Amino acid sequence: MTAAQTSLTDITVVYTTYKRTQSLLDSINAIQRELPDLPIYIYADQCRNGASFAEQEAVRKHRDDLRLSFCNSQNIFLVFRSSNLGMRNAVLAVQDHITKGPVFFVEDDVVPLSGFSEFLAFNFKLHFRDPSITSICLFNPLASRLPLSRSCTITRTSMYATLIWNNKIPVVSRLRYNEIKLVKSDKAIQRRIVSLLSPEGLNFSLLDYCCRSFNALDCRFTFRQALYGTRGIVPPVSLAHNFGLSGDGFNCPDSEHLRSLFSVTSLNSMHSFSLTSTPIDYSYDLDCLAGHLSLSSSKALPRIYDCSDVWSEYVQKHLRSRRAYISSKVIATLKSYFKRLIT
Repeated sequence: MTAAQTSLTDITVVYTTYKRTQSLLDSINAIQRELPDLPIYIYADQCRNGASFAEQEAVRKHRDDLRLSFCNSQNIFLVFRSSNLGMRNAVLAVQDHITKGPVFFVEDDVVPLSGFSEFLAFNFKLHFRDPSITSICLFNPLASRLPLSRSCTITRTSMYATLIWNNKIPVVSRLRYNEIKLVKSDKAIQRRIVSLLSPEGLNFSLLDYCCRSFNALDCRFTFRQALYGTRGIVPPVSLAHNFGLSGDGFNCPDSEHLRSLFSVTSLNSMHSFSLTSTPIDYSYDLDCLAGHLSLSSSKALPRIYDCSDVWSEYVQKHLRSRRAYISSKVIATLKSYFKRLIT
C-alpha cells in the first residue's frame, strides 16, 4: 500500500448476494449517501443444485431486479456467477480486488448506519501502515455488555461490513501447511487459538484447510488473526444493522443471542463517545473480552473438549445441511488433528 492510499476514495466495495434484494439496495444506498464515488462490485451467486422452484424463481427475480436497478450506474458492477459457489463466492470476490487495494467487504444483509464513513476514514488513515492492524469493522459485540467511551482494538472481529487490506495476514489464501505446523508445535499459540475461536470457528478453520470443497473467508480471517496476534478496530457501538440474524438466510439461523451481541444503539441518543478518537488498545488476545462475555478461557475450554467427542457427527450433519460432501477419510484426519491440537 502506498502513502497515497490513505483515504476511502482508494477502496473498493465488494458485496456477495444470493436473493436478498431489498436489504442489498438499502445497504448500497447507505454507502452511496456517504461515499458516492466508490466502485461497488456485486457478486451474485447462482441457485443451489436441487433448489425448489420457488427458490429458483426468487434467485432469478433477484438478478432481474439488480439489472433493472443498476443498468445506468457508472460505478456499480454486477458479476453473475454461472454456478453456485456458496462460501467460495466471498473468497473469490475479495480475491479479485484485495491485491489492488483495500476492500470494504459487505454482505447483502448488512446496512451501514449514518456516520460509518467518518469512523472508517479516521481509523484507516491512522492505522493502515500498522502491521498489527488488519481490519476495521462496523460491528462491536462488546457494546451491549461493556460500555465504551470510544473505539477499541481487539483480536477477533467480524468479517462482514469490514474494511480489510493486505497486511502480514494473507486474507484470502487457503490456510497453509506451515501455519498449521506452527500451531501444532507451539503450546502458547494453541492456547490462544482455542481461547479466541469458538468450537465452530476452529472446526470450520480446520475444514477449510483440509477439504477443497469448503472455502470460508471468515474462517481463514479469524484463524489467522488468532494465529498471528493481529487485531482489528471496532467502534464504540455497532454501526450497522444485520438483517441476516432474523433467520431468513440459508446460513443464518434465528438467534436472539447474536442479535443482542450486535445490538445497535442510536447514535443520536449517545453523547459519551467519539467515532474519531484514537482507539483504546483494549486487548491483544481477547481473554478480557471473553471474561466480559462470561466465556473466559477456563469456561470455554470444556465446551471445546466436549465438542471433540461428537465432532465427526457434528461436521457431517452441518455439511449435509449445506449439500456439501466430505469423505470419511477427511473426517477421520480432521478429528484426529482436532484432538491433538487441544490435548
